[in-house]
Amino acid sequence: MKVRYHDTRLEPALRVLFGFIGETDANRVDPAVSVLTNCLSRLANLVDPAPNLWAEQLCLTDCAHPTTLFMAQDLSAALGKAIELPAKLQAW
Repeated sequence: MKVRYHDTRLEPALRVLFGFIGETDANRVDPAVSVLTNCLSRLANLVDPAPNLWAEQLCLTDCAHPTTLFMAQDLSAALGKAIELPAKLQAW
């Protein structure tokens, strides 16, 4: 479920934002940012990285999510929109 959540919910919500770079109409950007923010909140409820998802060993699942979280922060800056990562995800 955790890997599929990334592939089917989180990453697609993030990918949509690339099309809004340079957009000046906040009415078009804000709904897409809201979708991503909701996905991040749901992810925080699904996972408990300590520091890895499954056990003491790093696995493939641990690789996709942090990369996507870094991209969310980069897009936040590019769009000039605050995309807040939940505290649990910031430490990841």
